[in-house]
Amino acid sequence: MVKHVELPRRWVSPDTLAYEVLSFVARQRQPIWLVGGAVRDRLLRRETHDLDLIVPMDAAALARQVADHFNGDFYLLDQRRDFGRALLPVSPIMDSQAATRRPSSRLLIVDVVRLQGPQLEDDLRARDFTINAMAVRLEAGATGELIDPLGGLEDLRQGILRLVSERALVADPVRLLRAPRLAGELGLRLSPELIRAVREAAPLLHFGSAERVRDELWRMIGQPGCARAVRVLHHLQLLAIVLPEMISLIGLQQSSPHHWDVFEHTIQTMQATDRLLALILEGGRPQDIPESFMWEYLVRYAEPLRAHLEQELGSGHTRAGWLRWLAMTHDWGKALTRTVEADGRVRFLHHERQGARLVEDRLFLLRFSREETRSLATMVRLHMRPFALLREGQELTRRAIYRFFRDAGAMGVELLLCSLADHRATYGADLDLIEWRARVSRVAQMLAAWFEHREEMVAPEPLLDGHTLIHELGIAPGPEVGRLLDAVYEAQIVGEVRDRAQALELARRLWSDRSAQES
Repeated sequence: MVKHVELPRRWVSPDTLAYEVLSFVARQRQPIWLVGGAVRDRLLRRETHDLDLIVPMDAAALARQVADHFNGDFYLLDQRRDFGRALLPVSPIMDSQAATRRPSSRLLIVDVVRLQGPQLEDDLRARDFTINAMAVRLEAGATGELIDPLGGLEDLRQGILRLVSERALVADPVRLLRAPRLAGELGLRLSPELIRAVREAAPLLHFGSAERVRDELWRMIGQPGCARAVRVLHHLQLLAIVLPEMISLIGLQQSSPHHWDVFEHTIQTMQATDRLLALILEGGRPQDIPESFMWEYLVRYAEPLRAHLEQELGSGHTRAGWLRWLAMTHDWGKALTRTVEADGRVRFLHHERQGARLVEDRLFLLRFSREETRSLATMVRLHMRPFALLREGQELTRRAIYRFFRDAGAMGVELLLCSLADHRATYGADLDLIEWRARVSRVAQMLAAWFEHREEMVAPEPLLDGHTLIHELGIAPGPEVGRLLDAVYEAQIVGEVRDRAQALELARRLWSDRSAQES
């Protein structure tokens, strides 16, 4: 069935690489259809990052042509199905003119597959959701007609996500996660039939590819709406399969001043993190008085914070995304460490250490990179450090600031931001605005040290090096040299030594004291 609807004159903006690719393939001598997400996204006026094409024959050869023409890379994904992929570098101009402040895609993925059934409609009926089962035939100089055999356009208009067939979940269990992810990204409701089918098929997710499960989770948890995504995963009975550490937090009660159990506290921390990131990355406006107080202090660092959070830690995953993951995982260790004192007080001693171990195990199973796993585990292990620094009445010394960033490095920025979200989620409606304002002011001091005075307060040029100590003090190379250098460097940062002579004198005194203690 072909629905004749008013379509945009061009499926993608002519200044994008996607438009150039579609124009190139439309000049080929065989029928070519654009299918799936690219059609859906264009109908929704969303940016296109992936192109799925179907051709009657020579699909892999066409993918190779595209890669060659646009200076990209070609991959043969399935020789039997004649399935090829071109990965094309996106121009810097496209990145700099992105419609939002979110980092733009660095690659355009172009998948080309041979028609599998007798007719195009057979292939569309083998897809997952009706909104992804639409196609447009590409013709040079022509608009093309929307091919919509399953009512995907009407589902888009109604804002509902429906399965093409329940067999789709059995054929590819990772589609169980794609359902809540698409619903969150596109603001769609899950149809009652889809909810029932997902719950019934949930155990199949155990057989899904770990890498694809990881990618679907990242697109839910590492993006805006992460808290809602966790709630939906739980509602669909998928959370216990992909993130069982979250299930163990449900009903885990905490003592005052905590406002919620650990699970709801985690959800509230994720929501507060999302709102903070909206201020920084999207230029949003504060939504309540506590946010106004917070932004009054942080707005000065909006640009360096944005640049920091848009950095990638690997695999195209940004610091902003990992901050959302930190909000979700920071208290995972509480399920393993809860104790109740004689006076009824609930404690979670060293939960940050246990949480870091759980994070390492989970991210290993999800096939995240070693660097990413280590980074998140480190942040979870250190997430309590800001609370001691920011406590009311505690002097925020240069030594304390240095030691914090010495141990946390650049991740200290994420830890400070998470601590603000964590604090709001701890107190809820009982938040003391005077204490809150003082805490935000201290966070601003820490950010000033990192962004404005790093060469002075965090990482100045050392006055001494190991060779100097070995030569001047006559000590053998070894761990003691490193310990002396650390002590002298810290004294340099806090202003106790100001030049090389003073630094060397301190090193001599420390070495003499240590030698005297050992003799």
